[in-house]
Order: sequence, then C-alpha cells, then structure tokens
Amino acid sequence: MNKTAVINWLQETEIPLSKISVNTGVSRRTLYNWLNGEATSNSNLKKIETYYFNEINSLSKITGKETMLDTKYIIDLQKDKIETQNYEIKSLKKALKNKQAESTHWDALEYDFVCNVTLFRSGLVIGRVIDSVTEIDYQAKILGYTKQEIAKFWDVGVKHTKLDKHPIEEIIDEETSDNIKRQATTMPILFDSLKSIVGDHYLPQPVIYIHKEGHKVPAMAYNKVQWRELKVISRIKFLNSMSSD
Repeated sequence: MNKTAVINWLQETEIPLSKISVNTGVSRRTLYNWLNGEATSNSNLKKIETYYFNEINSLSKITGKETMLDTKYIIDLQKDKIETQNYEIKSLKKALKNKQAESTHWDALEYDFVCNVTLFRSGLVIGRVIDSVTEIDYQAKILGYTKQEIAKFWDVGVKHTKLDKHPIEEIIDEETSDNIKRQATTMPILFDSLKSIVGDHYLPQPVIYIHKEGHKVPAMAYNKVQWRELKVISRIKFLNSMSSD
C-alpha cells in the first residue's frame, strides 16, 4: 500500500479534508491524525487511493519506488475489474436467457382483452393515458355494465395526472386500488434505476373488478413494461366461470 504517496497528496491537495471524508468514508479525524504522523490502516489507505488514484499519482513528488508500488496496485485493480466484468457478463447472459423465457410465456398467454397504456411523469408523480382497450363488449358482459359505461370508465385518450384518480378506479376494489397507489409512489425511483436497462419487463398483477351488482370479479393482468418508452401492454384474463363462455 503506497502510504507515502497518499500522505504527500493529502498535504498538497486543495480538496478540503471534509470533502475527502465524505467521498471516501474515512473520517476527518483520521485524516488529521495521518497528517500529524499517526499510524495508518491499510483499509482506509485503500479507500483514499482508490477514489483519488489519478490525483495521487499526478504528484511530482512520487518517487520511482512508489511508482513501482503503484504499478502493482494498477495490476491488482485491473484483475479486480476483469473479475467484475466477467461476473457482469455472466449475469447479463442469465438475464437475457430469463427474458427469452418470459417472452415465450407472454406469447403463449390466454387473455380476454388488451389494454395499452402510456405513462408520463410530472415531477415525482406518475400519470397515465389509456391509449386503447379491446373487447369492450365482452367486458360489459362479464362486469354487468353497458358498453357505454365500460368505455367511460376506461376514458381512452384522456390524460390523468394521478394513477389512482383514473375513472377505471371506480370499478376496481379497494385492495387493488391501494396496490396501484403504492406503485405510484415507487415508480419514479424505479424508472430512474431501470432507465438504462434494455428490453421489456414482464410483471403479473392480480386485479379485482367490481361487478355492477356489487360482487367481485377476479382477474389477472399480465403486463409487458417498456421502461424507456414508459409504455405498458396489459393482457387481462378474467378468472370467474363466465369467462369460459
């Protein structure tokens, strides 16, 4: 571990020790103690050298001996990087294989109707537009409403700035609605974390609809989510006995 190079850099750098502490997780007291000649620990030295490697090695005070130590450290870093890349490649291959299986399952799904949705963000709030819905007649039959009533619930083409304020919520039970509210809270964070991921994602979601006469009609929504485009394709299957008619 190149202790001398790190100490030299700490003495010369214009970066405040408070900022170095925040960036590396090494306390300011520890940094001050080093500058005052107290003993250092290899684990904390490595944190400093890893985070500020380029800055430390740019100092003209580094001697030939210290440069040799740095060269060894570079080799170790390269080995770690190769191991990490190999792990990432292995994980990516596994993810791609899983996605192929999910895609095959999606293509084989049985469903009663399809709903296409576009999501949009307004700050930390997620809204939606129902782009299209199929089989309005069949939905009306299963749920006991007229076609006009079902069409009104879906409100196709109209922007709604909050997921839980859409008219379709009127015929969804409270538990399903609560799940939507929880998803609305976490979706902005989820989109930010997944926006760089390529490919579609498949998310099943139980849905309980409310029949016009008041009883519950269970269904399963199989959702294909396109994170980058903020598009969701839902294939919904009613689970009650009437759906087989």
